[in-house]
Amino acid sequence: MKKILMFIIIISNVIFAGTIKVTGIGKINTKPNIANISLGVMTENEDVSKAIKENTGKVSKIISKLLELGIKEKNINTSNYSLYYDKEDYNDKDSKKIYKVNNSLNIEIENIERIGEIIDLLVKNGVNNIWNISFGVKNREKFEEKAKIIALKNAEEKAKKILESQDLKLGKIKNISENIDPNIPRYSYEMNRSAVAANNYTIISSVFVEYEISY
Repeated sequence: MKKILMFIIIISNVIFAGTIKVTGIGKINTKPNIANISLGVMTENEDVSKAIKENTGKVSKIISKLLELGIKEKNINTSNYSLYYDKEDYNDKDSKKIYKVNNSLNIEIENIERIGEIIDLLVKNGVNNIWNISFGVKNREKFEEKAKIIALKNAEEKAKKILESQDLKLGKIKNISENIDPNIPRYSYEMNRSAVAANNYTIISSVFVEYEISY
């Protein structure tokens, strides 16, 4: 009885305001066609110059190998570069400093069928950290638009159903707000033979719509 009373009160408030507000959800599932790899190359040495030189050499070799595989230069970007030192015992003033250089790269792969091959090549040529692997789609805007259309239809159906129960009709849209949520598959990677496959890529659109009520 309480639930029925609450529903009547809510409907009465909506009618009094002359509008009805609903949320619509739209989902689009597709296959990913691009992948992004975030990786790092770390080198260390007691001699800071040697640590830097070794790191530079490894990164240059990795980039050359990627270019040979057909990865576009514009899709290979440095995201972070750091140089610092560590000590075995910070309480011992005579403890040697070990200089560490870390160079982080972001790589976009358009031919995701070769991602396993590419990861193996990276590891063999000096990559010792792979932070994450994420999959996506090109021209995501067109999928977002389709998801939005589905979400608006869902919102309209919800609003009509509520109003029809009160012998009312749906009017014009007064306000719309939208939220796009790409459900991006992400993977971690262990340093062994790679076995990474792309699952479905889901784009979710959520719309909050306020309709006028037609009496």
